[in-house]
Amino acid sequence: MVAPTPVPFFIMVGLYLVSMAVIGIYAAKKTTNLREFFVMNAKAGAILSGLAYFSTQYSMSTFMGVPGTCY
Repeated sequence: MVAPTPVPFFIMVGLYLVSMAVIGIYAAKKTTNLREFFVMNAKAGAILSGLAYFSTQYSMSTFMGVPGTCY
């Protein structure tokens, strides 16, 4: 039997954390005021706003519905 190795897992977690830090630093440099931070300076558009709303609702539904279904 082959023993599992945690090295690929830790490499992927490290890459994910580094990429999130790079995106955060880039976004922090581009944002100049509070309006830009909250509403993207009114440049989001309907499609991006709809996707953000869908992902929020989907996440909430999964978080609330899956444990109840499993129970």
